[in-house]
Amino acid sequence: MTSKRSMSPRRQANSTRAAAIDKRGIQAGAPGGFSDAIRSSPRAAAQRAVNARIQGSPYVAAQRKQLGGALGPVAQRQGAPGEEELQMKAARDPAQLVKGHSGLDNIKDQIHEGKGKAVQIAQDLYDVDVGTGHDGDFTTDTETKVKTSAKEMGYTDEYADRLAAKNPFAKGDIEPKTDWVDESERQVESFEYNGSIQDPRGAVVSIHQLNFENIYRDDGESVFKYNSRNPALTSFYASDVVEEQRQWIKTKRGVSSPPEIKWVTRENVQSTTGAQWRTRHPDWGAMTPDALDDFLKNTENGKSTVSLLQGQNKKITEGEVVAYKGGPDWSVRLKVEDK
Repeated sequence: MTSKRSMSPRRQANSTRAAAIDKRGIQAGAPGGFSDAIRSSPRAAAQRAVNARIQGSPYVAAQRKQLGGALGPVAQRQGAPGEEELQMKAARDPAQLVKGHSGLDNIKDQIHEGKGKAVQIAQDLYDVDVGTGHDGDFTTDTETKVKTSAKEMGYTDEYADRLAAKNPFAKGDIEPKTDWVDESERQVESFEYNGSIQDPRGAVVSIHQLNFENIYRDDGESVFKYNSRNPALTSFYASDVVEEQRQWIKTKRGVSSPPEIKWVTRENVQSTTGAQWRTRHPDWGAMTPDALDDFLKNTENGKSTVSLLQGQNKKITEGEVVAYKGGPDWSVRLKVEDK
């Protein structure tokens, strides 16, 4: 994937917030020795809190009362035989858990397309939930946990609400979320880039983004600048966006047909798989058939280009490596023809 361009002023207001994740852990040199350090760790504190909630749960209280009636006051004061077993049963008893909560698996179930790339999204949301000490909270349902974690990561309120409610954007939402970036260049953007989103490790990651920014010039030269589809926020494909953007330009310009796509440029390729491909194919200029096939099948940029063109009845027949803005960095230009 190409690197994201500098944000425009209208985006900068959306880039001031970053996720604040507590990374504290056990320190070997903590006062009182290693055992005290373990007892004072966030994980241990969270487990004690869970145990306390189990001890005070209506289920355990009712069972304790029942045992007390059978065994007498001494049993209530000293702890009736089998009480530890009751506590363990309460911990496992689904009746004690708010419906929809069992950690990572339920977060996967809660979000749309809880598979594929969305699994990493669910993992990040879960890591935030654990880092903020919410995991193990039986009083909070999973939808609320997802919404809270998403906002902690920098999701907007609208996106966090949709994520938590399993209410992804549909194909019909693309057109109203599309606007000009530069009309003279025929540059459009669908869904605004959110530079404030960070994963639990503090990195701005594309998988959480929902943003498509491309150029469709009148001469058929297109530039796929930045295309990132958060699968948990969408029920459409990236190729749907290309078609909707072309139709949007047609409508806005009042012309009879959408812009053609004859060449596609992937600017300033910086992905890891792209760099690896460049090591295997260091030549400039026209690609060999093997190099083109390798690019399309084994690089993020190549695979996403194929995906973006799906539904257009097009195929990529040629490729070339060109300098990016005259410098040492490189772009790939791909010829597109009808199938």
